[in-house]
Amino acid sequence: MILDETNLSTYFDERTWNLARRYHQERSIIQSLSAVEYKTLQLIEIEAVVYPYLQHVKLSLHSVTGELRHFSCECPYCVHDEKACAHIGAVLMFLKERTIDHFPFYYRENAADYIQQMRRRQMFSQSDQLIEAYVNSAVLDDPVMLQNDPVALQPEVMFSNSELLVSFRIGHKKKYILKNLGEFMTRMNEAAIVSYGKELQFLHVPESFDEVSQKILRFIRRNYPTQTNFDTGARYVKLTGGSVDDFYELFLNHPVMMADGRPMVMIEENPQFTLQVEGTGLPAYGHAARIPLSGQQ
Repeated sequence: MILDETNLSTYFDERTWNLARRYHQERSIIQSLSAVEYKTLQLIEIEAVVYPYLQHVKLSLHSVTGELRHFSCECPYCVHDEKACAHIGAVLMFLKERTIDHFPFYYRENAADYIQQMRRRQMFSQSDQLIEAYVNSAVLDDPVMLQNDPVALQPEVMFSNSELLVSFRIGHKKKYILKNLGEFMTRMNEAAIVSYGKELQFLHVPESFDEVSQKILRFIRRNYPTQTNFDTGARYVKLTGGSVDDFYELFLNHPVMMADGRPMVMIEENPQFTLQVEGTGLPAYGHAARIPLSGQQ
């Protein structure tokens, strides 16, 4: 596909472009991609989902010159139409290598192939002896490590010192506390094979998790690094500003457990309140109370 690289330096710094090149060379980062041509506008609209956090990327290219017109990515390193991330760079490199002679165009990576590539990458970082052990037994032949059932992430919300915090548990029926989100995300970055207690051991890639938990992974990826940079060992994500909106959209009308074991449900409504002011001879104070909706007590 034709790609005009003359204006790319406007959107990519050298470090980001080199990281995109590494993504592209080490493995296929594209899980799925679609391209649609709008001939009247001379535009090609591209949407892609990229590993390892299943980030959604959107691009607009001029259909004749290949000039990059618009771009966005869900990751925190992209600034819409101003600063591109390595995910966008990797998608551009993917497109440059392919001949697209029809529209709409669709591509989807084989998830099993991707997971196998991650296993190889994990193994080759070890000694020859460990590689052989992984291949012969620990990885390929161990049903516990392959995890037939998807892993689930369960959020828990708590109030502490006037702050709203969310932590997470991980597992199947038995769930373990994630004590260090930075360490957990590092394991995801490295596609590591890690155990949690006696009942949970799995390959840390998005495909190991159920559908809802993959969305939770994206929530953590967007909101945790801006607070801790993965290096303070923090267990919680603070729900403030944009993270509150993300959490609300993710769990609207779905029960979420509080740290004390009570369920909480976020609903889309504006509850009515009454304000009662009493004169006592002291500075005035008020009482606020929610008026129950019809049928509620």
